[in-house]
Amino acid sequence: NSSASALHAGNGPYVAINMAAIPDDLAEAELFGYRKGAFTGANRDHPGLLQEASGGVLFLDEVNAMSASLQAKLLRSLQNRSVRPVGDTRDHPVDFRLLCASNRPLDAEVAEGRFRRDLFHRINVLHVTLPLLRERAEDIPELAEHFLRHYARTHGRNVRRLAPEVVGALMAYGWPGNVRELENFVEQAVILCPDGVTDLPLEVFPDTVGGGGWLGESRETPRTGATLAAVERQYIENVLADCGNNKAQAARVLGIDYKTLLRKLSAWR
Repeated sequence: NSSASALHAGNGPYVAINMAAIPDDLAEAELFGYRKGAFTGANRDHPGLLQEASGGVLFLDEVNAMSASLQAKLLRSLQNRSVRPVGDTRDHPVDFRLLCASNRPLDAEVAEGRFRRDLFHRINVLHVTLPLLRERAEDIPELAEHFLRHYARTHGRNVRRLAPEVVGALMAYGWPGNVRELENFVEQAVILCPDGVTDLPLEVFPDTVGGGGWLGESRETPRTGATLAAVERQYIENVLADCGNNKAQAARVLGIDYKTLLRKLSAWR
């Protein structure tokens, strides 16, 4: 997302969506929009993200997560430079630059039948491979500070900088999840940082980078002998509480898909 935003360079609107984070039954309406009365709850016309991005940039993150039907509709829109909202009978012109990112090689997804070959060739005009984060460790401190400032503003926290020991710990870690993992770790740490602390300490980071594993002494922890399911439930409830019961934010902090979190919460009701 940061790379896509930099390529945008402020020219027109910048619209970004992670295709893996939106339920399949909502994705079509979110991308292409809908007309009033198109389905239950459609009480007004709603422009989709393709129309909102017209004149600027549309960034589809994890484009490989799109369903086959959504891929077909996106291909039609790209070929015709138009969009047809759900429940509409007319096409509406759109003009945007499309940026896509995938966490899997799309040519392999095509070979295995999970991604349309014609859509792949349509979007693969200019291909850029970003180096793994562990291959550019010198970028980690600047990226971490950027995420710290962003999430401190987002969550209304007073933390201002990384504690000195945090930088070394982050640079020593292998980052199998690349920049998204770093971003999640920093957001988690900002949320869990005690009030009044301005230097983000290592103890609020996960134990994989030498921190305290997120559960501080003030946390309610499961009793000795509790099942793994009970430990998981308690931890997820702790994170939800920290996020003000914002499920989308909690899913990001937990590092799991939004739909996975909803399934777990539904099973506990």
